[in-house]
Amino acid sequence: MMTIVLIVTTEPEPVEVERWGKISYVASSFCRPSVLLLCLAGSIRNAAGYVWAYNVQLYFENIGQTKTEIASWLSWIPMVGGSIGKLYYLFSYS
Repeated sequence: MMTIVLIVTTEPEPVEVERWGKISYVASSFCRPSVLLLCLAGSIRNAAGYVWAYNVQLYFENIGQTKTEIASWLSWIPMVGGSIGKLYYLFSYS
């Protein structure tokens, strides 16, 4: 959304039609099937992460772990996983 605001407000335009042309161009680029599919896949992945985290917490509570122990172990998993993923990306595409 910020991109649309920046594109529309960067240059003063004498004709209102050109402004709406820019807005429609930006909006049409965001409505491409590939971008919409990417947004859908990202939202499904995000929802799956929330479901996984909720169920893992319930599992560990049922086997006798305290909330503090669960938080201490599960809080570093995204950091380590993200770091490993970034290193994999750097070394596999260089």
